[in-house]
Amino acid sequence: MKYLSLILLLFVLACGSRNPKSIPPPKFRYYKRDTLHRDPSKIPQYKPFSKFKGDTLKYNLNNIYKRRDFYIGKPLDSLLKDLEMPVVYFSFTSFTNGRYKNQTTSINMYQDPPRVRENKMEQGIPSPTINVYWATPLKTDEVIALSRRGKGMWTEEARAYFGKSIIGDIDVMRKDDLKK
Repeated sequence: MKYLSLILLLFVLACGSRNPKSIPPPKFRYYKRDTLHRDPSKIPQYKPFSKFKGDTLKYNLNNIYKRRDFYIGKPLDSLLKDLEMPVVYFSFTSFTNGRYKNQTTSINMYQDPPRVRENKMEQGIPSPTINVYWATPLKTDEVIALSRRGKGMWTEEARAYFGKSIIGDIDVMRKDDLKK
């Protein structure tokens, strides 16, 4: 009994001694959501991809993130029509609110092999990813089935399914979001 009390005391102390500030932040950070303009005159003009000299990350930052007010409240198709490069694959996250709902879908313009992706991350080059937060969460079982059928690739079926869903918010990644 004495040993059991000692073990229990050590366990409680060990669990309580973990400082959340000592946990390192994730390598990639996404932009924090801030106040939306809602004033159409303050939404920056769209710039063609050629103006960014092949820099997809800058293109996403300037044409997607900084113009997100233009897309919020509209179907994803409105954003997809503006993209000048094809979406290659998608991924998603789900949370539980009594039922499983798909809150966020990430769309990606490139699909690098794992080793190439790791090398880019080591060099401080994040993937050109657009995270779409849905205004109304999607049904996770439908998104999982869609992902399995297409193996995560962006197919016509994926475009048709996600394209009609309404955008709640958008985040993108950029180079200085990667902390070494």
